[in-house]
Amino acid sequence: MASHKQNRANRRNALASTGPRTLAGKRKVSRNALKHGLLAKDLVIRGESRADWEAFRDDLLEDLAPQRPLERLLADHLVASAWRLRRAARYEKEILERSHRQEQFEREADPEWFADQPELSMADSVLDCFGGGTYSKMVRYEAFIQRSMYRALDALQRLQADRAGRLVPPPLAVVVDVEVEATGPPQEA
Repeated sequence: MASHKQNRANRRNALASTGPRTLAGKRKVSRNALKHGLLAKDLVIRGESRADWEAFRDDLLEDLAPQRPLERLLADHLVASAWRLRRAARYEKEILERSHRQEQFEREADPEWFADQPELSMADSVLDCFGGGTYSKMVRYEAFIQRSMYRALDALQRLQADRAGRLVPPPLAVVVDVEVEATGPPQEA
């Protein structure tokens, strides 16, 4: 935690900061908080069309047919998750295409070196291109969003069945999230 003296110094320094001055600089810093958009607060991000989002949402809501406030809340959550999953699929496609283009460029630049190399799988190329961390983080976010979407769908279907007077059996699958600390599995007491 910063001391009172450090806070005053930080405020003085902030007053001297002018931020970006050029249009290009302002555009660049406007994207600082948005890394991948999979968990973005705004559902429609740069590069996506609000009209596409609205058509997607309307189609799904028509299919889900929520009638009560809780059903609408779950349906909205499901639609947002499905939209984010589409975004993740688009990112994966772009990553694979970029990796393939990079490999083709390198192969054309030095064909003799590549002739002696074993063929890399596309996954190897992606991990080499993005250092593994970016791609694996994206996959984790994608799995989180997918689980969230399916939980919302299950809850919505159960509410709708109950509203229709149908017997609602207990869930066939129970979702259990277990957090394991970096030190290993929990120890018996």
